[in-house]
This record gives sequence, structure tokens and C-alpha cells, in this order.
Amino acid sequence: MSEAEVIVDASNCVITVRGNQAFVSEILEKYRFVLEQAPKVQPKQEHKTIPQEDQKGASPKHASGDLSSLDNIYDLDGDAISILVSPPGKSITAQAKALILLYLYARLQMGEPSVPAEGIKEQCKSHACYDSKNFVAHLKGQKNLVTVTGANATLAARLTVPGRKAAEELAQSLQGTG
Repeated sequence: MSEAEVIVDASNCVITVRGNQAFVSEILEKYRFVLEQAPKVQPKQEHKTIPQEDQKGASPKHASGDLSSLDNIYDLDGDAISILVSPPGKSITAQAKALILLYLYARLQMGEPSVPAEGIKEQCKSHACYDSKNFVAHLKGQKNLVTVTGANATLAARLTVPGRKAAEELAQSLQGTG
């Protein structure tokens, strides 16, 4: 198992994070407010990001922000993500659940592990699988795949480890059908 390490040097506004991609993304999200509030100073030394290798020694399948191998599924325009395929499923519930996985996976790859429900809702609306009465149930109904936090305006969702795998497998399966 890989080791994780976080070094915070507040005097120089430097955060060094080592570990797997999920760990790094989680820590950066937690410290984002510190970085946003930090004064803009010239660093004393140049810091380079070195991609972490997974436990088998190979590069991760998708580096943060790199969904290029899934170009039949996702269209990126800056931070905006469009899902190009119709979500699979015969019911609105099944389609919404699939779309939730696809959207959360894309956001995770873009470095945003936790996603406000409003963004997910907009994706569901654009694919005609938004059910206002059952939307929260669609999110919470995937307990082993999606973790939901907050309530009402602060409602947010993130993929669990099994959810990441399921979302990636779904995206890969749809890549050829785009």
C-alpha cells in the first residue's frame, strides 16, 4: 500500500502532498480555502508536480483533468462538462443514476471530488431524466457508490471507491457507443 504524506509550510504558503490521486485530490480540496486566502507571494523555490504512480507502478488511467480517452462521452469547455451520450436505462430512475455516476466521475477527474447537487441536477435536466420529486432519492439510493452530504442548498455528492470503479466501467462501456 502506498504511503501518504502532507507537509504544510504556512510561512511560505506551500502545501506538499504525496500519495495516490484520490488522497491528493481530497487534501487539496480541504486546503483550497487556505490557498485562495493566501497572499500572492513569489515562492522561494520552484515546485514541480510529479505524477504519482499507482500501486502497480503504472500511471493512473486518467490524470486529473484528462478525460481525453473518453472523448465520445465528455466534452470539456474550461470547467464546464457536457455528457455527450444518453444515459443507459429504460426508466428515468436508471438513467438519472447512470448520469450521476458519469458526471461525478468527470468532476473527480477534473479535481473536484465533491460536487454540489445543483450541478448534477442541471445535467439530469439536460438529459431529460430529472425527477424533481425523486432527485435526492436518486442520489441517496446509490449508497455503496455515492456519498451524499449536506441538505437543501448545501447538498453535495461524491463517488465512493466502488463508485469510482463503477463510473469508470460505465464510461468505458459507453465510449464505443457515443
